[in-house]
Amino acid sequence: MVPHPARSRGCGCGSLTGMSNTTIAVLLFALGGFLIGGVYATWKSVKFMAIVLGIGALLAIGGAIAWLA
Repeated sequence: MVPHPARSRGCGCGSLTGMSNTTIAVLLFALGGFLIGGVYATWKSVKFMAIVLGIGALLAIGGAIAWLA
């Protein structure tokens, strides 16, 4: 049986080993900012969805802060 080429390198598909910690934190901050924009856009029309987006934004920003710590 021949090993899969991506697995033989040690960093397969979906692996975060090639990314630095700072890059992942910046991506999480960007996701949080995007979600905050969604909160702003949906607040007047669909408050429940805005609250869900706000929770997601808080989780993304909290995850970025925890990732940097």
